[in-house]
Amino acid sequence: MDKKLVVAVDLGNSKIAVAVAHKINETLDLIDLVQVPSSNLIKNGVVQNSNNLYLKINDIIEKIATNHKIRIGKFAFAVAPHTLASKSINVECSAGNDLKNAESNLKSKAKNIEIANRQIIDVIPIEMSFGVNARGNFLALSLTNSVKELTERATSTLKTSFETERLITPLVEAEMFLSEEQKKNGCALIDFGAGCTSVAVYKDGCLRLCITVPLGGNHITSDIAARYRVDFNTAEQIKTKIGVCSSKFLDTDKAFNINETIDIQQKELSEVICERQSETVNFILQEFENQSITIENLVITGGASKLECLPEFLEEAFAKEVNSVNLTIKTNGTEQKVSAENALLISLLKKCDMDCTKIIGKSKGGKETRETKKSGGWITLDVFKDNETSLDN
Repeated sequence: MDKKLVVAVDLGNSKIAVAVAHKINETLDLIDLVQVPSSNLIKNGVVQNSNNLYLKINDIIEKIATNHKIRIGKFAFAVAPHTLASKSINVECSAGNDLKNAESNLKSKAKNIEIANRQIIDVIPIEMSFGVNARGNFLALSLTNSVKELTERATSTLKTSFETERLITPLVEAEMFLSEEQKKNGCALIDFGAGCTSVAVYKDGCLRLCITVPLGGNHITSDIAARYRVDFNTAEQIKTKIGVCSSKFLDTDKAFNINETIDIQQKELSEVICERQSETVNFILQEFENQSITIENLVITGGASKLECLPEFLEEAFAKEVNSVNLTIKTNGTEQKVSAENALLISLLKKCDMDCTKIIGKSKGGKETRETKKSGGWITLDVFKDNETSLDN
């Protein structure tokens, strides 16, 4: 039996979450999931204070480790900074007699292509051909210079006490939620987050677009707060409890009184929401047009995807079928549905292949020794209800 301890960290604009599980033959048994407010440590997908972020993550991990008598030395996390963009590039080199070496050379050349005011963080192969010369078409993922510097600084700080694996948010989720048939026919995975909206588009089995839109659920909340002159938390409650993506999905115009001081007409509220949501959708549609991208359907996830009537709104805007992600995880022998806001975190656990147990030394035979104390027991899965903070609370 192949049993590993896997750990994932979600660096969200509104929350920082850590999940720990045992992976047994690709099946997850969740040990704990803890989330705390990000407290402005992350803005638009970019870490603002690396040292304080490290301290907060370290505190969460220490709490989980103490509660469950385990040692954690590694974790996987994903990023989707607001300047993430993609561009198709073509490179060529001598093929030689070693095709594997030629493929490596193509990828290396692609990574070294210069893009004005941006730095490439990864290249994804689309098509390669080998003759006298080797030719490759890649999708280059890049960040602006300043955001790339902040991202690298944060990654370096996190490595002070932990080994880390950094992944790209929409690609992790696309691997989890899109079938090979969907990738072949054309499908967009859209993660509606608090500060950003990230998009990965596949066609003919290959990644064709990977971008982050610097707009998310928090922007809608801020618009509501400004319109009705309420604080952010009150605006968030208004959005989640009575907000609808567009007034066209309302049969009647209901009136609500908030805190006995604010009168809100639901249709007017939906128009405030619709204006900002339309801005996000139009940004994505424009990218599709610029890249001549066609798709057959969309799959949506993320905490902000829970907005009432968002799937219907997107179906009308894109004229395509829209599906929300459906993910479960096993705990105490029972499969439980994962809320949309934790979909990335659980996807990271499933993606993580490294044993995250902290190494405490080596045996005489040179093999790594890991501490593996038995957990104090399983805990109920209340965390998968909205707004829960920890399995222990």
